Amino acid sequence: MRIARVIRLVVVTCVLAAPLAGAQRKTRGIYVDVGSLTTIKDLNTAGTEYLSGGPTFGGGLYWEPFPNDSSLRFEGDFLWNRQTFHTPKSGSGTKVDLSMVAVNLDYIYWAHRRWALTLAGGGGAAFLHVWDTTGVVRARPFGRIGLGARYTASRRVQYVLRTYGIIYDLRNFPATSVLGPFSRRQSDVGLNLGVAINL
Repeated sequence: MRIARVIRLVVVTCVLAAPLAGAQRKTRGIYVDVGSLTTIKDLNTAGTEYLSGGPTFGGGLYWEPFPNDSSLRFEGDFLWNRQTFHTPKSGSGTKVDLSMVAVNLDYIYWAHRRWALTLAGGGGAAFLHVWDTTGVVRARPFGRIGLGARYTASRRVQYVLRTYGIIYDLRNFPATSVLGPFSRRQSDVGLNLGVAINL
């Protein structure tokens, strides 16, 4: 008799859990974005040596832990940026790739109909690859904070606009690299436009 009751309880639990699992699946998704990143600090005090910004391409996954509330979103993403090194010395024009892998928390603080404004923060690892004779790659931790806007086009599609700032350290490059003489904290600002799709 007890076994029959346990079996009934398991069956009822599975039936009730099925719709909840479906609702949770709708809170996961993917997104892609493009934009531009610009450095806001020179590499020397004279301002003659600096990294200029360039285009960005990125994407990632997101998860909203509360199926009936989309105000809180966790994101895991990747962003690639191409920068150019400028100097009056040899090595001007060298390309520097900045790749970032991050975990972010995105929060809606205002919403009206299809529009929402968000505040985001997070961080992760920044990988700098210098396209000089050394071809060296350095990994550094970075932090990010930003503001954004979302427009919900349909139940599955959102358009996202974001502006953000990042901070990371630029150091420990070999002396033979064009970035070898520098050891300082770098600050960049970016603007991205993308689309998010619920799965």
